[in-house]
Amino acid sequence: MEKTKSGETEGFATRKQGLRSEELKERAVQIAAQAGLATAEAVKEFKEEVEREKVKKVSKKVSETLVPVDLYLASGVHIGMQRKIAGMKKFIFKVRSDGLAVLDVATIDKRIKVVADFLTQFSPEKVMIISGRDTGKKPVQKFCELTGCRAVVKRFIPGSLTNPNFPNYIEPDLIFVVDPGVDRQAILEALKMNIPIVALCDTNNMTQNIDLILPVNNKGKKSLALVFWLLTREFLKAKGKISRDDEYTYKIEDFEATDVKEESEKKGKVIYPRKF
Repeated sequence: MEKTKSGETEGFATRKQGLRSEELKERAVQIAAQAGLATAEAVKEFKEEVEREKVKKVSKKVSETLVPVDLYLASGVHIGMQRKIAGMKKFIFKVRSDGLAVLDVATIDKRIKVVADFLTQFSPEKVMIISGRDTGKKPVQKFCELTGCRAVVKRFIPGSLTNPNFPNYIEPDLIFVVDPGVDRQAILEALKMNIPIVALCDTNNMTQNIDLILPVNNKGKKSLALVFWLLTREFLKAKGKISRDDEYTYKIEDFEATDVKEESEKKGKVIYPRKF
């Protein structure tokens, strides 16, 4: 085997050159990295790592919802109306082919937790929960039964918040309405008395006088049952009444109103509610 001038064999010289090339390549990558540059291979690896992190974040986000997303969807909390008020457009995920707006489920989930935490900042007896809508009466009553808040599910009498001479005059620190359209008298009086207002708002609700909006289907009985079931659970957790979800033994059905059509037929009037 021939030797080089330095006495090395050609094979050894080739291997040495190969090792030298690898060292130079590695050094080049290090220099490029230090200089803020990247090789095609490094860019590819970086992109793959970014995608893996995205998947992890999405999985974590899904697992962190208060209930499985499928339960939200089955209850129809996300089904809005064909009418879309400007103040509610930011909560709309998309519009279906039939014109119905679809609310963003992730926002609904987040707002339920926010509203529950907000309610705990007030003495329960000073929080008034109002529902003039039939489908909201049972969930409101159950929520107030378990939290100590004050339920108003019969006709809201004008002057209840503004007339001290009224027999049922009340001075709440906060009101929470199921539907700003149906419960507008309570909202008007709360505005006069500078009382904060929380509301469940569908896509057709005006929002300019609402301090805290929970965007949701506020008409469907299954939707309202799930929302108030969750609000109750999160409220009790925030208050330290329970420490884990499995300690909450009430069922969603405990909050669900009896069929609106059946109730209305007894009064001689039939109302056909939305499916959700």
